[in-house]
Amino acid sequence: MSNERKEKSLFTRLKGNNMKIKTKIILTPIVIFAMIFLVVGIVSNISLQKSQNKELKENLHFRAKNITFEIEKVAKTALSEAAIFAGLPVVKKAYEEFYKTGNIKVGTKILIDNISPIIKELEKTTGEKKKIHFHLPPARSFIRMWNHKGGDDLTSFRDTILTISQTKKPIMGIEPGRAGLVIRGLAPIFDNNGKYLGDVESIHIMKNIYESTNNFEKEDLAIYMDKSLLSITTKFETSNVKKNAMSFNEFIFINKSKNFNQDLTEEFFEKGKKESTIFQKGDFAYISFPIKSFNKAVVAVMIYQYNLKESKDSINNMKLMIAIPALIL
Repeated sequence: MSNERKEKSLFTRLKGNNMKIKTKIILTPIVIFAMIFLVVGIVSNISLQKSQNKELKENLHFRAKNITFEIEKVAKTALSEAAIFAGLPVVKKAYEEFYKTGNIKVGTKILIDNISPIIKELEKTTGEKKKIHFHLPPARSFIRMWNHKGGDDLTSFRDTILTISQTKKPIMGIEPGRAGLVIRGLAPIFDNNGKYLGDVESIHIMKNIYESTNNFEKEDLAIYMDKSLLSITTKFETSNVKKNAMSFNEFIFINKSKNFNQDLTEEFFEKGKKESTIFQKGDFAYISFPIKSFNKAVVAVMIYQYNLKESKDSINNMKLMIAIPALIL
């Protein structure tokens, strides 16, 4: 009986050992596979995050360049409009009559009678109000065609007019003025003998630039002007700059698209006035970049905002899809 028990005990031990061996044989590849899957998942997540960050960075820089390009395009349009008016014989006649008589009303009446109908036709065609301003050298208003006022001295703050009076060459770009921060195009006016008579300016507001993002659900835009320009830009109620607007250190809010989140810090502006700088805060990615005037001076900071919530949710879902099988295994 004792031998029988010994044999049974030996058989039980052998059977148990076989089971352990089988279990090890089965579990080992599963564990190895799970570890490989987990490592692949971690590497994939890191790679995915890097890829998304790279794509986001490229997209933000692209949008900043594109916005700058749009501003340049508007400036070119303004200059083209100014050049058309500068070349009209009736415009030259208005200036010549002023210089002949010394009476500003004689010249401006010619412009009101002949240029106003052209501006109205332009407004009908484009659907936009046109601001055309004629100047006398070195920097005096001849007439503002939108309200028929003029005669005032602009030398203290209109560098574009002073510059074109000196160079006699076209100018385009951003310059602050009584209308606020606007995009301008100025063309010189010459008589038939090449004598410089003055210039004409077409003014475009920045509104179309920052409102262009309203068509894109995830994108928004805002512009903040250098506060040192407030004395120039807040003289008229019609200005797009308001003294009591929100400000961040040396920059004051001008305008924004409808969903722009103004939960910003001064760092956005300190770095953004020097170069294009990317930030992330909460569910938003931002790029702030300098806006320069016609003479390359920084007059504002533009901030482009991109809503990351949807892309963050997608990545989190992908991480979950990778993590759950790994945990189960």
